[in-house]
Amino acid sequence: SVLRDGETGMVVPPEDSAALAGRMLSLLDDPVAARAIGEAGRRDVLARFGTATMVERTVSVYKEVIRAKEVLNQSRKGGTE
Repeated sequence: SVLRDGETGMVVPPEDSAALAGRMLSLLDDPVAARAIGEAGRRDVLARFGTATMVERTVSVYKEVIRAKEVLNQSRKGGTE
Protein backbone atom coordinates (compact mmCIF):
# COMPACT_ATOMS: atom_id res chain seq x y z
CA SER A 1 0.00 0.00 0.00
CA VAL A 2 0.99 3.61 -0.31
CA LEU A 3 1.13 4.24 3.42
CA ARG A 4 0.81 2.49 6.74
CA ASP A 5 -1.99 3.97 8.81
CA GLY A 6 -0.64 5.59 11.96
CA GLU A 7 2.98 4.95 10.93
CA THR A 8 3.67 6.79 7.67
CA GLY A 9 0.36 8.63 7.32
CA MET A 10 -3.29 8.60 8.25
CA VAL A 11 -6.11 6.82 6.44
CA VAL A 12 -9.68 8.09 6.53
CA PRO A 13 -12.73 6.90 4.60
CA PRO A 14 -13.46 8.83 1.39
CA GLU A 15 -15.72 11.86 1.81
CA ASP A 16 -15.76 11.48 5.61
CA SER A 17 -14.93 14.97 6.82
CA ALA A 18 -15.64 14.06 10.44
CA ALA A 19 -13.08 11.24 10.34
CA LEU A 20 -10.56 13.54 8.66
CA ALA A 21 -11.12 16.23 11.28
CA GLY A 22 -10.75 13.66 14.06
CA ARG A 23 -7.45 12.38 12.68
CA MET A 24 -6.15 15.92 12.23
CA LEU A 25 -7.14 16.85 15.78
CA SER A 26 -5.38 13.75 17.11
CA LEU A 27 -2.19 14.92 15.39
CA LEU A 28 -2.59 18.43 16.79
CA ASP A 29 -3.04 16.94 20.26
CA ASP A 30 0.10 14.82 19.93
CA PRO A 31 2.88 16.78 18.19
CA VAL A 32 5.45 14.06 18.97
CA ALA A 33 3.37 11.48 17.10
CA ALA A 34 2.66 13.98 14.31
CA ARG A 35 6.39 14.58 13.82
CA ALA A 36 7.19 10.86 13.95
CA ILE A 37 4.51 10.03 11.37
CA GLY A 38 5.65 12.88 9.13
CA GLU A 39 9.30 11.85 9.30
CA ALA A 40 8.47 8.18 8.70
CA GLY A 41 6.29 9.12 5.75
CA ARG A 42 9.04 11.26 4.26
CA ARG A 43 11.62 8.49 4.64
CA ASP A 44 9.26 6.00 3.04
CA VAL A 45 8.51 8.25 0.07
CA LEU A 46 12.19 9.02 -0.51
CA ALA A 47 13.12 5.34 -0.32
CA ARG A 48 10.37 4.27 -2.73
CA PHE A 49 10.17 7.25 -5.06
CA GLY A 50 13.42 9.20 -4.65
CA THR A 51 15.56 10.14 -7.63
CA ALA A 52 18.06 7.29 -7.22
CA THR A 53 15.31 4.68 -6.97
CA MET A 54 13.42 6.04 -9.95
CA VAL A 55 16.62 6.17 -12.04
CA GLU A 56 17.39 2.54 -11.12
CA ARG A 57 13.87 1.47 -12.07
CA THR A 58 13.98 3.38 -15.35
CA VAL A 59 17.35 1.87 -16.30
CA SER A 60 15.99 -1.57 -15.42
CA VAL A 61 13.03 -1.06 -17.75
CA TYR A 62 15.31 0.06 -20.60
CA LYS A 63 17.57 -2.98 -20.09
CA GLU A 64 14.55 -5.27 -20.14
CA VAL A 65 13.28 -3.71 -23.38
CA ILE A 66 16.72 -4.03 -24.98
CA ARG A 67 16.99 -7.71 -23.95
CA ALA A 68 13.50 -8.40 -25.29
CA LYS A 69 14.40 -6.77 -28.60
CA GLU A 70 17.59 -8.83 -28.84
CA VAL A 71 15.64 -12.04 -28.18
CA LEU A 72 13.05 -11.07 -30.78
CA ASN A 73 15.76 -10.29 -33.34
CA GLN A 74 17.47 -13.62 -32.63
CA SER A 75 14.22 -15.54 -33.06
CA ARG A 76 13.52 -13.77 -36.37
CA LYS A 77 16.97 -14.70 -37.64
CA GLY A 78 16.54 -18.30 -36.56
CA GLY A 79 18.97 -17.96 -33.68
CA THR A 80 22.07 -17.89 -35.92
CA GLU A 81 24.54 -15.10 -36.28
